[in-house]
Amino acid sequence: MLALDSAPILGPTPSGEPPRPRRRKRPLQHVHFTTATVYLFQAAYGGSALPHESGPPIGLATRDFDSMILDLTQEKGNTCGSVHKFDHLERIAMLKAASYSVKEIADFCFEAIDVRKSRADTIEALNRKRRRRNGTHGGSRKHRRMSMDTSASSSEDEEATDDDES
Repeated sequence: MLALDSAPILGPTPSGEPPRPRRRKRPLQHVHFTTATVYLFQAAYGGSALPHESGPPIGLATRDFDSMILDLTQEKGNTCGSVHKFDHLERIAMLKAASYSVKEIADFCFEAIDVRKSRADTIEALNRKRRRRNGTHGGSRKHRRMSMDTSASSSEDEEATDDDES
């Protein structure tokens, strides 16, 4: 037999809905690693490390030149790291130290400018196509996630191509 006297009496909430049963909060779970394998790479031209603003792309070489295993149980330092981003002059100095000529470095910079421009043009074309499809031309509206619409008719694709060429 149930003893209803010991159970708390829960009335409706101010909104008139019945109260939700409370869940027990589970304790936070943490993951701890005891070892880490570190691979060391040389810096190299290219890769996917195209700088956002200016300068030639500096990334990692395709193959590591060394590796080491670290014992993390002895580490007591800061667990949060940060990524160092090289500025334009640091990138050029690295390429000069790697025996690239000034002409080659200039070519790398022009190529990076072309890639950045191409990416910006692609984003603008997608935005124009989305505005045309939604019937909006700017102003305040909610931002929606951009996705590639594979169901678009071929006439819409031709219009987007015509806009890109002008």
